[in-house]
Amino acid sequence: MIPNDELVRLFRACVEARESPSAWLLAKIVGILKHHKPGDDPDSYRIIGLESDLLKTLTLLAAICLRAWMAENDIIPQSQNGVGGPIFDWLRKVCSTLRYMVSLEDELSDEFCSLTGILAGDSASPDLWNAFLGDFRPPKHKDDIILDGTAIGNLEHADDMVLVSTSPEGMQLKLQCLENYSRENYILVNVSKTFMMLDGACPATVNSSTFTLNGTPIKWTDNYTYVGVTFASGHRNIFALHYEKKAAKAKSVAGSIFSVESFVGSLPPLQGLRLYNARVDSHLPAACKVAIDVAMPLLKPLQAVQHTFLQRLIGLNPRAMRAFLFSESGLLPLAYRRIILALRYLLYLLSLPSHHLAACAWKDSQQLFYGGKACWLGDLAIVIQKIPFKKPIFNPLDVDPESVKALIDEVALAAAEHVDEALRNSSKARLLCGRKHQNEDGVLEHRALALRPYLLVPEPKHRKALAALLLADHTLAEVRLRYQERRQPSVPREWRLCRLCGDEIEEPLHALFLCSNSSALVALRTSFWDKCGAGAVAYRGLAPLETLHRLLLDAKMVNKFARFCCLMLELDDTVPMFVPAADWLRGVLADPTDRRLHSLDFML
Repeated sequence: MIPNDELVRLFRACVEARESPSAWLLAKIVGILKHHKPGDDPDSYRIIGLESDLLKTLTLLAAICLRAWMAENDIIPQSQNGVGGPIFDWLRKVCSTLRYMVSLEDELSDEFCSLTGILAGDSASPDLWNAFLGDFRPPKHKDDIILDGTAIGNLEHADDMVLVSTSPEGMQLKLQCLENYSRENYILVNVSKTFMMLDGACPATVNSSTFTLNGTPIKWTDNYTYVGVTFASGHRNIFALHYEKKAAKAKSVAGSIFSVESFVGSLPPLQGLRLYNARVDSHLPAACKVAIDVAMPLLKPLQAVQHTFLQRLIGLNPRAMRAFLFSESGLLPLAYRRIILALRYLLYLLSLPSHHLAACAWKDSQQLFYGGKACWLGDLAIVIQKIPFKKPIFNPLDVDPESVKALIDEVALAAAEHVDEALRNSSKARLLCGRKHQNEDGVLEHRALALRPYLLVPEPKHRKALAALLLADHTLAEVRLRYQERRQPSVPREWRLCRLCGDEIEEPLHALFLCSNSSALVALRTSFWDKCGAGAVAYRGLAPLETLHRLLLDAKMVNKFARFCCLMLELDDTVPMFVPAADWLRGVLADPTDRRLHSLDFML
């Protein structure tokens, strides 16, 4: 590793001399086949230039300086999303002397120079393009979109451009302006990738040939993806198709992650959560800053991806309580996470200068809210109002950075309270009541959302058996007889008797620590305590539930305990379960704590 001081001296010498080491000036070009594209079509490949890491670092630093200089000198217009002297000279020298080689399998082409400018993907490329396009400023039109008094007719994200207007005449005028600008500046506009989309009723004067660019009619579409967000004009919610696409993409990525199990076996929860955060979580909250979840049915497919991923990772079936997925993994329920990210975006909006277009949109949203109209701010207030427990206080008429920061904390607390409340009100969570979690300082505390230590047990079979016992997903009568199945009605808890002794309810604490009617089970229990050695003395005389909680916190014991749980379940499975006759249960009411509060589950 090169020390930072040495890198600084090297980079400074390069800029001052307007030179670069020869090894930096050779890039390898490779083609990456695009997803679902034919391999025999050259257009199916994405061209990637592999440059020196040091050159990439220095050009990135140069791009930062360039960006600051352009902002200071008002070179980039507000519609564009997104240092002079030696820096410019050095960039010009690098771009003119950089050589390329094409890599195909194990062969390399001869070296050649680029005659078409900077390679796409270069660190300086976006900013230099922004500077080049900085003088594209179409004249204002009476039919432009108005946000807080600011007329907006065009937006750019590098070379991706959007033209907007409220009239056909205004739109064609902007297209003509773009045509003239591109002709004067030798820019080739790809008309085949240019689309027209209409939001609202179509005027009678508009047809398929109304709008043209370079003499070619522009194709129509009812949906389009811009900067990662899909807009659809044919749906009640303009983001409906975006939700659908992101759910499908997240589901596909989640399936790809679990496909590694065919090579490495069961995916450990810790590594699985890291992959989830890196690959799946980038899709689930996508665009949540602008697409507020006022229509919960649109969010359900995204929630289902999160639920299914965590169920499979922990080893639970789809009937398991949703609250378990978050209490054991430490992840926030998606609905709460999306609200928090939207509030963080609100913090960003409040920090912007008044001339920034996003700040104009925020002020316009405030004005719409004051007028009782549908708007982003109103949608945010609606979703916060839907939070069922420990409801945060949000006053849309009085928004400032400090109150938003406090609101973010309150939403996170509300998520934890929601999970806690679900566990308190369900008989499935009896074993979790009163348990503690060891924090980073080694102090025991109650924590609603946390990655539990028992999920780090390395043996998958043992880990899943322990999770099944704790989370009411096991094969003991307490769970198996909870629900009606075929002709067998639900059995009241007090009648779900142990198959070995027939005296007590067949539930985990009884089977693990109390039942003594099976010599095989007693021998298994004795063997477990013997393997615990001297550490077992501390657990003698404790109540079964306290024993369970302390074993879960003991890093030296939890692996042995998980193995004991697995062997106990295997032993019980060799004996037929005691099932009361259906006639005994006629007219008997189910335990109310067995029922799930479906009306509140939409946030989990």
